[in-house]
Amino acid sequence: MLQDPNVERYIEIAVKPLKKEIEQMKAQIEVLNQALRIHDVNVSVCDHKEALEKGYPLCNKCSKWLV
Repeated sequence: MLQDPNVERYIEIAVKPLKKEIEQMKAQIEVLNQALRIHDVNVSVCDHKEALEKGYPLCNKCSKWLV
């Protein structure tokens, strides 16, 4: 590059930990996204019909409070 080798080395040393941190954050985001997808599926599948018919305050299928 056009920069001084010392400057390039300094930038590499400064950026390397940030790249690792970004990869860790991406992994955390993927775990959270997966948890949200699972939650969305559970909530959208359950209609709380049985719990509502029997007057239960808590749905047995998805554990959601209905009161």
